[in-house]
Amino acid sequence: MWLTVLILAAAMNFEATRPTLAPLMLVRPRPIVQLLALFCGSFLMGLIAGVLVVFVFEQTPLGADRANGAKAQIAIGLLTLVIAAVMATNFPRRKPKTSPGPGTAEQTAQRPMDKLSERAREVLRKGNSPWLSFALGLGIGLPS
Repeated sequence: MWLTVLILAAAMNFEATRPTLAPLMLVRPRPIVQLLALFCGSFLMGLIAGVLVVFVFEQTPLGADRANGAKAQIAIGLLTLVIAAVMATNFPRRKPKTSPGPGTAEQTAQRPMDKLSERAREVLRKGNSPWLSFALGLGIGLPS
């Protein structure tokens, strides 16, 4: 059994995304910090997935003895398509409440989601943050 686990772990390390992202991290400012953040994110996600599989999912999540990977992939794909459709449509958002400023024009109040999206834009614009490398590591850390 351990031989199978080691072979699968070795095969996982030869995915196309890992050799692609490592040189990308090397050309960014502070490459050692960027690579360390990428490694930590990838290691954490792989560790979480491994612990869940070994200790939590003794049976499949629906209680059956056999898992049907095709049905799970179709369900995840449909959920992803629904999320993409909602994001692609431009439903009119509610107007933020305004409060009159002292002697100035009305100022718009920022919602928490607006603050979060502005922070994400800053991180992507600057590109020097190790948090971006950590998030990339989380993204590539799941077994495919």
